[in-house]
Amino acid sequence: MNSETIIEVTKTLIGNIVPVGDFYKDNIAYENQDKLIELTETCIDLLIRNTIYKDRSEYHAERIGKKAQETLKKLYFEVEKSL
Repeated sequence: MNSETIIEVTKTLIGNIVPVGDFYKDNIAYENQDKLIELTETCIDLLIRNTIYKDRSEYHAERIGKKAQETLKKLYFEVEKSL
């Protein structure tokens, strides 16, 4: 399954996270956002764990570790810009 499909399936499973001005629907969006936060934290934790491979001598392990580290740095700067 490609990344775009995984993203679309995830969006569908989580549901709307944008407030629409209706109390009931906004409450659901809030709960859906909590699901998104939990998923995001889990994914970030997985990337953090993979950074241990960045200094490995095996090419594929090192590649995984470096990509995880680069991605975390990118996320860090994107989050910092939004705060």
